[in-house]
Amino acid sequence: MVMFSEIASFAKEELRAVTQSVLANLMAARVPAKESYPLIDAPNLVAKEK
Repeated sequence: MVMFSEIASFAKEELRAVTQSVLANLMAARVPAKESYPLIDAPNLVAKEK
């Protein structure tokens, strides 16, 4: 049972760390993307680059 509880504890910590990392990345990517590149302007941005 010692091995199982060690594995469970490790998995719990890993899951928490991954979840926090993913949430942090989503929050960081969300705000600038909305302000810099609104969806409506996407075709105009592509047209300007061509």
